[in-house]
Amino acid sequence: MLAWLPVAIAFLEPAQIISSLAVAAIGAVLSVFVLRRRIFAAIQVYELEQRVVTLESILPMCANCKKTRDHSGKWKTIEKYIEDNQSGTQISHGSCPSCTKELHEEFYKKRTARVGERN
Repeated sequence: MLAWLPVAIAFLEPAQIISSLAVAAIGAVLSVFVLRRRIFAAIQVYELEQRVVTLESILPMCANCKKTRDHSGKWKTIEKYIEDNQSGTQISHGSCPSCTKELHEEFYKKRTARVGERN
């Protein structure tokens, strides 16, 4: 920045040199100010992008029927939502042992009795 100073001393009057230095100083301060504002704006954009990612990862679901709301506002079963949004994913239904026992108690008792007879 000061490489022009020897040339300025040789060809310019002291008032012109002082005004040139003042303009250069003002320019440096303004460039620092602008740079700080740009960095602050970039940080804000990054933080907002993180909030969007967080909000997009929340899946609205009905507490009663377990249907989910997609991006267009339509309510779908969780199975349909997963099949539509997870490429290649298909849903297969079954029952875990405790639900099988609760929902199909008679069948469960017969089945466990047969397994017990075999042993």
